[in-house]
This record gives sequence, C-alpha cells and structure tokens, in this order.
Amino acid sequence: MAPSQAEATELGIARPTPPLSSRERRLYQQVHPVKLLVDGAAAAAALVLLWRHSAWLGIGVALVPPIVASVTLWHVSDLSSYRSSRIGRYLRQHMTLAAEAFRVGGFIVMALGAWERLAWVLVLGAALIARGWLHGLLRPRPLEGRHTRERFASRYR
Repeated sequence: MAPSQAEATELGIARPTPPLSSRERRLYQQVHPVKLLVDGAAAAAALVLLWRHSAWLGIGVALVPPIVASVTLWHVSDLSSYRSSRIGRYLRQHMTLAAEAFRVGGFIVMALGAWERLAWVLVLGAALIARGWLHGLLRPRPLEGRHTRERFASRYR
C-alpha cells in the first residue's frame, strides 16, 4: 500500500507531480529569465527602429524574437519549478487577461510614442506595462474565508 501524503512527507519520499498543463506552461514561461531578456531586448530594439520610422522592421523585431523564445521555452525548458514558487503563485492568482492586456497595450502605446517621437508617451506606455506586471500588488485579491468576505462586503453596503 502506498504511503499517504503526510507519511510520504515524513519519510522524505517525494511524490511525482503531474506534468504542467499548456495553460501553466504559457503562464510560467513569461517569467523565465531568457524570456524576460529576449522580450526586453526585442522591445528596446523595436522602439529604436520605430523611432527611426522603420515600421516593418520594428514590428518584426517586436514580434518574432519573443514568439520564438516562447515556443522554444514551451518545448525545451523545465518550467515545473515555478509551480511551487512564490512567483508561480503570484502569476496564477494575478496574471489575468486584464493584466496581460495592460502589458500589451502599454507596449503599443510605447510603439506609438516612438513613432511620433514623444518621450512622455513612452513613459506612459512603460507605466501601463508596469501596471500589468504589478497588478496583484496594486489590487490584491481578498483572502478566502467567511470573515474576509463579510469584511469586504461591509465596505460596499
């Protein structure tokens, strides 16, 4: 008979974790150091190209390297360590479609700012991207539980 989870923990036996779903892989690859480096470098290069009005080259640089990095990480990298990490928990709870929309929208604003050569628009776009990443810190979700729900409900009566 196989030991229970508590017994396995006491005995130091690690239970195998199920493989990552495609949703988890898509989520966790966003914070892989290689992905962050590629995204940052591609964005910087694309903004320089757009500032110089090289539209098609700028769009290509903005899209192709990040897509290649994402696909490569999905298939090659072991992202399972993110599942039990603090950043993994943060992403599962707070990296919603709205947060991702802020990030994408922020880059579009930055691209338009580069094209029009307006530094304040670049700063606005960067603030939107930061808002997308920090979504959970700026607006944390309430903890589950009866008392917590009552406390939050009382605020809106």
